[in-house]
Amino acid sequence: MELKPVGGPPVGAPQPSFVYVSKATGSVVRGVSSWIERDVVTHSILHPGLFVSVVLRGAAKAGPSEWNASIEYCDGNLVAFAVAETTDWVGVLSEGAAMRGVGISVPFSALASLGLSESFQRLFESGGRIAIGRASADARLQGICENMLQMRAPDDCGRVLLDAYSMEAIVAGLRLLRDGHKKELRPFLKDRLSRARDLIETELTGQWTVDELAGKVGLGARSLRAHFRNEFGQSVTEYARNARLDRARAALAQRNITVSEAAYDAGYNNPANFATAFRRRFGYAPSKVQS
Repeated sequence: MELKPVGGPPVGAPQPSFVYVSKATGSVVRGVSSWIERDVVTHSILHPGLFVSVVLRGAAKAGPSEWNASIEYCDGNLVAFAVAETTDWVGVLSEGAAMRGVGISVPFSALASLGLSESFQRLFESGGRIAIGRASADARLQGICENMLQMRAPDDCGRVLLDAYSMEAIVAGLRLLRDGHKKELRPFLKDRLSRARDLIETELTGQWTVDELAGKVGLGARSLRAHFRNEFGQSVTEYARNARLDRARAALAQRNITVSEAAYDAGYNNPANFATAFRRRFGYAPSKVQS
């Protein structure tokens, strides 16, 4: 039951700050706080079990190889998935992103030892081999994640705390999957949420209000607010802002434009406000993209 450095991930992938093997929960806890040095695609094989991530900062995609990495990891997200059988898994990481968070892997045998096997198996009662959930991580869960990242060399009391923190995150992830399994969105609603997301991404220069976007896709503003966050892990405003900043970063890297021009393209009249938002999302100034 030790914290130990781990080597060997793909070049450019986020280097684990620590790996903690918990005998109390049977889980493996990985803390990450690093930069992505270049675009990376990772491949792994997942065995039956539960996988929970709390993302404080970062942007990445992952998923079964046949899904083409369709699960998004964003700032302030709780992402959980359960795998009923061995599955090929793909991850996509973009150059320049800052990754900070904690991931916990719990094999099925450990879930059984914790008395959680029944909750796990119920996720697959109607068929399928993968259950996925994503939502905003509440302040408590984000605080737990931050505390875990700070515990580089814990004593025996610290290890007890790490076990308790990991157990709380495991339960939060399993509850997210269980509740999402019970409340799966109707196809009608999922279609309208997807249309709202597509409108944001295809018309990034437009400053959408929630009311305007809701009217475009045939939903009430209150319904759009609630379900959009549950489906994509961000509010409408956050999603639109992050999409514009992502495009601005790509433009700075690929085109000969100034920071002021990138700010204007991203909908910012004040380059200083753009630089602040850019630094908050990516962890560095927009001028660094050009250097």
